[in-house]
Amino acid sequence: MENKLLGAAKAQSEQAAAVADAVQVRLTRALTELGEKQTDSFLRLQDRVAKELGQVRADSEAKLEQIRATVDEKLHSTLKKRLGETPSDWSVSASSRCTRDWGRCRPWRVE
Repeated sequence: MENKLLGAAKAQSEQAAAVADAVQVRLTRALTELGEKQTDSFLRLQDRVAKELGQVRADSEAKLEQIRATVDEKLHSTLKKRLGETPSDWSVSASSRCTRDWGRCRPWRVE
């Protein structure tokens, strides 16, 4: 009887070990699949972020070019206007702007 009990215990132990091995294999496989899915998801996210960052850069460069064009245009018109004025006109114009904008200003000297 003792041999039968030992045999049954040994069989149950082997069966439990086989079940544990099967569970370990399934868990390992599931974790591997999960890791691969996360890696794929991360790579897709990384590609999307890179694409959107490229778009933001392109938009920023276009806006910067637009700002540069506006500044160049205003600078050109101001320069063209100033070249048509005499230096005494500059003083009056700057002084009136200074007074209007800041309320008071030291007079500009034109020599």
